[in-house]
Amino acid sequence: LRARRPATWPAASLLPAALALAALGLRLAPPALGERLIFDRVAVVDGGERWRIVTGALVHFSWSHALGDALALAAAGLCLDPRRRAETAVLLFGAMAASGLGVLRYAPELRWYGGLSGVAHAVVVHAALAGLRRGGAGRALSAAVLGLVAVKLAVDGDAARQLAATYAGSRVVVADVSHRAAVAFALALSGLVALAGYVRAKMGSGAVGTGSCSRVPAAP
Repeated sequence: LRARRPATWPAASLLPAALALAALGLRLAPPALGERLIFDRVAVVDGGERWRIVTGALVHFSWSHALGDALALAAAGLCLDPRRRAETAVLLFGAMAASGLGVLRYAPELRWYGGLSGVAHAVVVHAALAGLRRGGAGRALSAAVLGLVAVKLAVDGDAARQLAATYAGSRVVVADVSHRAAVAFALALSGLVALAGYVRAKMGSGAVGTGSCSRVPAAP
């Protein structure tokens, strides 16, 4: 008889979708809840409400804004390795925090900030870097995706602001610094994952070598 392999629960792929659904659900919640979660510079700096740095990513300024970010994040999540649940959780939380910290540090003109677009950028980059590490036929596609993201980050500006005004509301400004901050976190996390894999491989090969040597009989 041939043993069946246990089915893999795609939790890592579902986590981004769950986060996207949470953001959509927040649009249905009483406005007071969103006001307690949105990134508000005055509340963060003067009121000490540091959680807003992270939770601000869940708040969106219109349904079109929320739907666009949610669809992008859920679609990007399908490209993640379903076995790496803890890594995906760190990626999502870290990207949310990095987005808020980027706005706090580098966009002092913005009092309010919200949206999951930075997190979606981070997930795309993390998945593409994983594709590069795996190699094979998907390596060229991963490299192309990374190139497209780099171009987008380079040209984020007037075009992005015009899109925001059209689809998210005339008073909404694209905080492109949040995209760059989230991508920077994804790059750092992917680097740590690659380094950990390299160290494990080296330790594994070293252990095998030691075992082989231990089986060599001593000289008489």
